[in-house]
Amino acid sequence: MKLNKLLFEKHLNEKWSAKVCPMCGYNKWTYDDILCTPLTIGPNNSINLGGKIMPLVPVTCTNCGNTIFINALVAKACEPDREE
Repeated sequence: MKLNKLLFEKHLNEKWSAKVCPMCGYNKWTYDDILCTPLTIGPNNSINLGGKIMPLVPVTCTNCGNTIFINALVAKACEPDREE
């Protein structure tokens, strides 16, 4: 899965009205590529591999490091890997 940066940035600009960090009040952010979450919490707080995978994009405040995650599927910013 690959992140379409143009579609992701369009989604952020349309949906994120207050781009101010809730932790420090700064308003400059950066983002990375898609992270997948193949971990789930099982009985007695055990960590299990497998289960539902969510393609998340970490968006990080460049001042304090506060990080939020945006679901790339909801943002419609995912592209399948293409085999050449």
